[in-house]
Amino acid sequence: MLEKAKAFIEGKGFTVMYKPTVEGLFGYVNSLKQLVLKEGQDTAQSLATLIHEIGHALLGHLEDAHKARDQRELEAESVSWIVCRNLGLDVDEAAFRYMAAWSRNDAMEVKLGRAAQRAAEVAQVILKGLGANGHQTERG
Repeated sequence: MLEKAKAFIEGKGFTVMYKPTVEGLFGYVNSLKQLVLKEGQDTAQSLATLIHEIGHALLGHLEDAHKARDQRELEAESVSWIVCRNLGLDVDEAAFRYMAAWSRNDAMEVKLGRAAQRAAEVAQVILKGLGANGHQTERG
């Protein structure tokens, strides 16, 4: 699935590469349309990170710099969570911790609601592009 995800985003004009990153940073996307993943991560972590960065790219976060960073991160992580769950990957604990870190204030429910709506649309595009059609796979 990692190779399918790479091919999907490369088909949209992005490049995927692996590089060393600072502690705690698993990946990023930049204005050169490069999705950089941290070297040495396991396949599941790389896939979840790649989907998160694809989320940023497809949500237009590179062009939409005026949107608050917390909202951009919630949207991208929501995309990753939806796609990964539909692919049968259990990312709940890490995803919920990450989302909680970016939604620490009184407007948490509003932020999460906005993020979920946009994320669901983009997740469907990604799942279709991966041939998963948005149907949750069997989990063992």
